[in-house]
Amino acid sequence: MSNEEIQKNLLLKILQCDTADKIRELIDKESYFSQGNWAPYGGFSNNSGVINGQMKEPENSLIEKITNSIDAIFMRKCQEAGIDPKDQTNSPKDMEEAINLYFNGREEIRKNRSELAKQLIRVTAEGKRDKPTITIIDSGEGQTPDAIPKTILSLQKEIKKKIRFVYGRYNQGGSSSLGFCHDSSDLIDYVQLVICRRAQSIAGEEADSNCFGFTIVRSRYDEEGSDFTYEYFVDKDNKVPHFSFNEPIRINNFDFSEGCVVRLYDYELTNAGNIVFRGLNEAIEKKLSYSPLPMFLNELRNYGGGIEYTIFGFREKMERLDSKIMHPGFPNDYPVDLGEIGKKAIRIFVLQHKSRHKENIDSYLAQKEKVFFIRNGMTLHSENAAWLREYCGLPDLAPYMFIFVDISEISAPLANMLHSGREAFRNTPTTRLTLERLKIFLESFKDLDEEYGSLTAADTEIEDKDLRKQLAKEAIKDPELKKLFDLGDDFPVQEKKGQTKVPYQGEHLPTKFELVGSDTKFVEKNTFSRISFKTDASDDLFTRGDDRGGYNWTESDKFFVTFGGIHRGIINFRIDAKPYIEIGASSEIAFQLSVPNKNIKFSSTVKFQLIDTPDYIGEHFPSYFNLTKKIFKIPVGTERKLILSTDVSNNYLTRDKDKGTVELIGAKVFKFTHIKISDGLLEIGVKYIGNSIEIVEDIIINVSDEAGHKYNVNAPVEIVPPNYEPNLNLPEPKSIRRDDWNNMEPPFQINNIARIPQWSKLEKIYINVDSIVFEELKQLDIVNREKAQKYLFNQIYFASIWLYLELKNLKSNDGDTVDIKMETFDMAIRGMRKLLLNNIKKLIR
Repeated sequence: MSNEEIQKNLLLKILQCDTADKIRELIDKESYFSQGNWAPYGGFSNNSGVINGQMKEPENSLIEKITNSIDAIFMRKCQEAGIDPKDQTNSPKDMEEAINLYFNGREEIRKNRSELAKQLIRVTAEGKRDKPTITIIDSGEGQTPDAIPKTILSLQKEIKKKIRFVYGRYNQGGSSSLGFCHDSSDLIDYVQLVICRRAQSIAGEEADSNCFGFTIVRSRYDEEGSDFTYEYFVDKDNKVPHFSFNEPIRINNFDFSEGCVVRLYDYELTNAGNIVFRGLNEAIEKKLSYSPLPMFLNELRNYGGGIEYTIFGFREKMERLDSKIMHPGFPNDYPVDLGEIGKKAIRIFVLQHKSRHKENIDSYLAQKEKVFFIRNGMTLHSENAAWLREYCGLPDLAPYMFIFVDISEISAPLANMLHSGREAFRNTPTTRLTLERLKIFLESFKDLDEEYGSLTAADTEIEDKDLRKQLAKEAIKDPELKKLFDLGDDFPVQEKKGQTKVPYQGEHLPTKFELVGSDTKFVEKNTFSRISFKTDASDDLFTRGDDRGGYNWTESDKFFVTFGGIHRGIINFRIDAKPYIEIGASSEIAFQLSVPNKNIKFSSTVKFQLIDTPDYIGEHFPSYFNLTKKIFKIPVGTERKLILSTDVSNNYLTRDKDKGTVELIGAKVFKFTHIKISDGLLEIGVKYIGNSIEIVEDIIINVSDEAGHKYNVNAPVEIVPPNYEPNLNLPEPKSIRRDDWNNMEPPFQINNIARIPQWSKLEKIYINVDSIVFEELKQLDIVNREKAQKYLFNQIYFASIWLYLELKNLKSNDGDTVDIKMETFDMAIRGMRKLLLNNIKKLIR
């Protein structure tokens, strides 16, 4: 038997091995391996630090192998077009251009993505259930046997550095997967098989250009170096084993003839289950969320259910969703200024609330990742639903919202600065500013969040006045509650809202776009400014399906612009100064409103100038003193502040010349403790020293000065009980019934008694009125059952507030996470149910 036949037969035996143990047995048995050598991976022996130190997650490391396959396919196409991939003049400038040049664009790929995926990239799983062997087969450029050590098995070489349309420009990411094939109990592990044959359409005149080349990669513990080292097998002549091509090789139901095969043995996936069902497929879809090419997944282990799956990225998956499960007006593109990254068009998908259709969208709602920053189709960073809930204040919309930010066009140096190992953004001022700018933009979705909240749960009033008074009494003493409920020292009284405004109709198409106010606007340092444009269009102008409008603005090197929404025909934008610009800097920005399919265009240019935030100066003499509240309410035995607004300077009562004085006239039950003016407010300390509620005359405030100015103000006073209940800014209670359980995310179950949807700010409390504690209440022998249910509801509500105060600063070992707070709250409120029921038995007979 010739040497080539020996090597071919050896490869066929290797391909029968689907676990590392079987490879070990074969290598120990075959004499061919004892006659060869093991060469250092990358050309140097101390290589484990480079290989093992790149990625934290096994899925991300595996995806690096897939991106190498994508690179190889594009490089083959480029060379088939007669262009050197490193040719900066003629080669594609980026990956999107390569897609258009070599595959006629994404739309053509979509038409035949399943068949194309089977031809281009195949990913299979076989072997063990807990540690599958993963094989990746591509139809890329391939390599000659002699080139394999210089390319696929190399490290830190500048092989693709000058190629603009590929992922792997630093020649190390693809090796990171080797570190997830280890078994720490063995000193030698066989971790990878590599098979290559050069694509014949671009093959040169080399003697082995028509050959299959293959090798095994192992990790070996080096006693001398006290560390693992990675090595690959070579024959006795220190060459990669190879043999001439005469027919394709059958590998996992595929006839392989050219390209590359990489097999990773006993790979430690986070989710080792079926790779086509909520496992590896989802990890690839999210990481390659806008994949330039489709790929085919095939599960070869004995699992029930599907065994085949085509991946083209999560964003592509969203694009293909049926319109009936998409909220009207979505998907939609929005221009957003993202700091140093620049102004980018972000694409937003909002699923229709599940109470409005019968389709199953649970897997989408349960998915944690909601915001994707994408470069060349790969997700460099993502944010979870918790970020939308907590940081952006969208607790009810968060499960339904998906945001894709394409940052492909940023410079390579900025891209490298932004992310670390392509797994997440680095925590830098640049990335923090990017997320802050996105958050400011997302504030314009508050109304949609409220709409989704109204579909999730019913509004409920807290009717127990005694409990409200008790909470108010506690709030007076407790600084945390005082802050939580926005209580000032004088307990501000909320004015009743006026009559509901007449619904705004608006025109279907805008006929004007008029700037409100002057065309020169000043932006104060350390704050922001808002500008408005008046149009006559309806408020659904930017979200409707037909005749959808758009807005935009010209970029400025001095100011950020953020869309703030449209309300009753008024379009708002927020303007922030960019960091480090100097006082006096100015910029003209042109704002545009359009309806593209109707050829409607408006434009308006505004000049912005940065000014210093002025200190309060005030007038030398006052022109008014006005009460800030119609009635000054003060509880028995307390001290409160009586506040009047004014325009006079802060030193009015203390200066030497033109000094002002304040005379206070009031009942003997009042003691006036202090008087001061600060930034337009006259503050008077009033202490009620009486012991009972009585009717008292107005407090008279007489203000005068040496220049003859006089002001007389009568402040009506009402003495209220010591446990006076102010209008607390309480969190809104929401009743959840059994029919609503599945409308929540995650869905409620009978053991879920209550939930706080947003931990960064307590605005709502969901109470499950069909939970186990309400079911147990029905078993009690109580005459007034309706009263008992209201009492239980109120007790759960107030217990939730106290638990919020205790848990809001809770942190897990991974840092400040919302999940640990939700889980602890859920257990705590459930653990209180027996106590709550016992209280009801004692109080309500």
